[in-house]
Amino acid sequence: MEKGKHPPQSNTEKHASDQNAALPPEEPSLQGAAGPAGEGMSEAASPQTPPPTAEELERLRRELAAAQEARCRAEAELAAAHEAKLRALAELENVRRRSARQMEEERRYAFFPLMRDILPVLDNLRRAVDSAQKNQDLASLTAGVQLVCKQLQEVLQRHHCVEIEALGAPFDPNLHHAVSQVAASDHPAGTVVEVAQPGFRLHDRVVRPSLVVVAAAPAASEPPSQEKTDHPPGNGSPGQAAPCPPSDASSQTQSEK
Repeated sequence: MEKGKHPPQSNTEKHASDQNAALPPEEPSLQGAAGPAGEGMSEAASPQTPPPTAEELERLRRELAAAQEARCRAEAELAAAHEAKLRALAELENVRRRSARQMEEERRYAFFPLMRDILPVLDNLRRAVDSAQKNQDLASLTAGVQLVCKQLQEVLQRHHCVEIEALGAPFDPNLHHAVSQVAASDHPAGTVVEVAQPGFRLHDRVVRPSLVVVAAAPAASEPPSQEKTDHPPGNGSPGQAAPCPPSDASSQTQSEK
């Protein structure tokens, strides 16, 4: 074979070379083509944050200091409110104890004014007894006891303990206690005609009811019943038996007279 001459090709190789010549040229790959341009796109998608300036740092420092100051002020206010709450609770407990002590003292010494006012009555009673033992004067003793009774009534009225008015009033089961009933034509039925024991009330509460006698309606009068007899009536009133005739002994005595 001579230099510069190619060996003859077969029909198959010739046909393949013709097909390769007919194909369009291949385009470069996207990865290779995007070399410098792709790197620019990635840098544009994720830009780098610039460092904060001195002014921004100073502003952030001032905001942080203000927040810390507000927090400290809120904590101080919270502590003061908690302390005020504890003081209020302690004061409330002291008020409760003081009120309970005052109520106990008032309950214990509730009758102190009454006892103070009733002691002079006891003194006058003792004076009346001593005077009766020395003088043996019934009139002076009666007058002294009446004065003591009046003084005691004044003491009771001063303490709002008054006598219940019952005589001549309609019977009231809330104020009176009936011990008996009597027929009375001069009083309406249900009227108090006698007070056996006076009652008293303190303000609006009954201490003890009055023991009273209440008038009742008089019973209706019935006509007298006439007895029937078998004897014929005599000269007397109708229904009376005829007088018996005198005996023989009584007639002889009358003739001898």
